[in-house]
Amino acid sequence: MAKARLVRNGKALCDTCSQRIPYAPCGKCGKQTRMLNDQGEPLCKVCRALNRTCVRCGKPVRKAGRLVDGGAVCGPCAKYYREPQACDQCGAMEKVLTGVQTETGRRRLCGRCFRRHKGYKSCSICRKDRLPVGVTADGKPICKTCLSAAGKPFVCPTCGQEGIRHSRRRCQKCYVRDTAKSRVEEYAPLFSHAWTREAWLGFGAETLEAMNPEKLVHRINSYYLFFVRLDLAFSKPTEITPVALLKSVGGLDGLRRYTVPYGYLLKHRIIPETTRSLLQDEAESIRQEAMIAKLDGKWYAPVMARYRNHLLTVRARYDSRGWKGEDTRMKARSITLNLRAARRLCETLDAIGVQMIQQTTPEMLDKFFMDYPGLAVSIRAFVRYLNRKEKLFQRLRLKTVARSVPEGIFLPREKSTALIQAWMTPTDETLRQSLIGLFMLLYAQTVKNCVRLRLDALIQRADGRYRIAFGRAEIHLDARISAILDRYLNVRQTLVALDHADENPYLFPGRQLGSHLSAESVSGWLKKAGVSSDQLFATSIYNAYQNGLRLPKVLVRAFGITDTTAIKYLNMLDPRLVMEIERKPLGGGDEP
Repeated sequence: MAKARLVRNGKALCDTCSQRIPYAPCGKCGKQTRMLNDQGEPLCKVCRALNRTCVRCGKPVRKAGRLVDGGAVCGPCAKYYREPQACDQCGAMEKVLTGVQTETGRRRLCGRCFRRHKGYKSCSICRKDRLPVGVTADGKPICKTCLSAAGKPFVCPTCGQEGIRHSRRRCQKCYVRDTAKSRVEEYAPLFSHAWTREAWLGFGAETLEAMNPEKLVHRINSYYLFFVRLDLAFSKPTEITPVALLKSVGGLDGLRRYTVPYGYLLKHRIIPETTRSLLQDEAESIRQEAMIAKLDGKWYAPVMARYRNHLLTVRARYDSRGWKGEDTRMKARSITLNLRAARRLCETLDAIGVQMIQQTTPEMLDKFFMDYPGLAVSIRAFVRYLNRKEKLFQRLRLKTVARSVPEGIFLPREKSTALIQAWMTPTDETLRQSLIGLFMLLYAQTVKNCVRLRLDALIQRADGRYRIAFGRAEIHLDARISAILDRYLNVRQTLVALDHADENPYLFPGRQLGSHLSAESVSGWLKKAGVSSDQLFATSIYNAYQNGLRLPKVLVRAFGITDTTAIKYLNMLDPRLVMEIERKPLGGGDEP
């Protein structure tokens, strides 16, 4: 039996056996029928098809193209439920194959091989794979539809704008916009909670207005995954806490990938508002706990756990004394870095046969510093902890390393002059980079200070020049730099679709909603320019000294750098400051 005539109680019947089943009146229209519904009641074929929709596209289905689990699908959607078969030409597994007659006989080809067989080419006007019927003046193929247009631009009937033809009714932009909108609507019924469904629909509508539809089509699946994770983890938005949020989206790195949808939820207060610093602290706490858990069974695992508790106690002491927010003296990230350095030291000791922390010697520390010079600062906190809190047989001592400026830190005059000339004549696309570079090279600003500049720190005078306070004293920017700053403010834009320039308080907006540009971004394009932030800073101090700025206090008040840094650089440039160096040690302290 190739095809069943009737199905009763899950059993397929042929034409002869189906005639033995007695007729019964349909429960809706009263006609005689042998078919039953899911409840076992008589229901004819016509009434079964009433108000039936395709389980894939949702369109009404009067005649089913295929019956699947859950209902019927229409004819166009039936091909998506076929079993994949191999293309006779390339062997690719496809659900839709087209039969063509070739020299070797009839073959079934996939869409790509079929177009190649027919001689399809990309039309130079509409950019679609079509059978070419001619060529343009420059010899490029053109399809029949574009040739009949006789060079007239396509005016979209939907939006009324000129564009690339997608079909007779829509341009390419309208097609992409409709595709993005349909994807949003298709995903909405898949959510199990009403709050995520409503948030998803609102996010899709707002993002479609603010973002390029082509970008949204490529990113819609990633955004949908973010809402799915929230839907699975939280039955209502009030259950969302920083720790639970980070665990549901894959930590701070995962939340960074979902900046746009997360920013939308915060902007419309759909989820409880939280600060980025709190999220960073919670993310670092999760990393620290995972780090300690991986050390289970190691001899240094209890030492690491006690060391972390010690660092958390120090941090809590700082918080209780008012060192919070931007003035935090020990951040959660610093604790993580200190723990990583301590773990590396313990792993090194374990590799050479040490079985307890009391067996550590100063010679082992010296060898560790030689192998890992970049961890010298982070490991000092661990060594101090060992000397003060752990019972050691001998005190571990650290050698003091002199603070000096690396060789080649000052840029040659030709290089610095070329950078200034390039940054003084920026294009509209390089205004942001030029401003940051000028602030660093002319006013000795670090990357962190530049990206954290706020709009309220700028004051424009009557003559158009700007005043800005990098340190304790306001600096009147040069007229040319003020002109560049004015150009930048006129075209200043944010990097996030849902972030608005008039709402972001920072001069250089970043990829986080309401935040500033990241220091890594600036370091990246500085590297492409062949310089580093340290070179720009040192060269700026050198140029200031050459122009007559010889007193450390002037540098401190004008540029906002520390006394120690100003004295260190000026001591290299002017040996006569030795006496002041002796009065102001490099280790810090109060000003004499």
